[in-house]
Amino acid sequence: MPNLAWIDVETTGLSPVNDIILEVGCIITDINLNEVSADSWLVGVERKWALQRADPAVVEMHTKSGLLEALQHENLPKPWDVADAVAEFMSAYEANGSPMCGSSVHFDRAMIASNMPTLLNSFSHRNIDVSTVKGLVTSWGGDEWTQPGEKLHRALPDLRASIAELQHYRRNYFIAPLRSHDTTKPKETLIG
Repeated sequence: MPNLAWIDVETTGLSPVNDIILEVGCIITDINLNEVSADSWLVGVERKWALQRADPAVVEMHTKSGLLEALQHENLPKPWDVADAVAEFMSAYEANGSPMCGSSVHFDRAMIASNMPTLLNSFSHRNIDVSTVKGLVTSWGGDEWTQPGEKLHRALPDLRASIAELQHYRRNYFIAPLRSHDTTKPKETLIG
């Protein structure tokens, strides 16, 4: 399996049809969830137009996180340029064809399909969704992971929190490593 590509988008709202992407973050990890590389891209949008579309709660959230201030810079790349940059980043770190990884990543996939459809070509059709693992573990009586501090609502910190959460579930509910890069050793199995 290639490296894993973790993706998070910050948006003006929750509707893939009506809202737009403001920031994209991507972290590449190896199969054992060790970070290989990370980058994020602000998306060039007409700030006034974006704010008019956004729910007041979203404006408050992105003001607090500093995202709206960061978007004031001129000459930010357009969505199609960001899609190309993310695809090139994934390719450079051997993550083409990766499942789309993240938390509630179906949302990110839907926003990307609406705003940056060419980027979907860099991912497989599969998702690795931390929120699904969390739901399974907690419904089976496991302990829920608690994120230290508050959610920042910026792409890279949110991705790192998702990876840390999956590392917690892996460490506490699965044998590690599940797969060794040394193919001469047998694969370990999951435990119940």
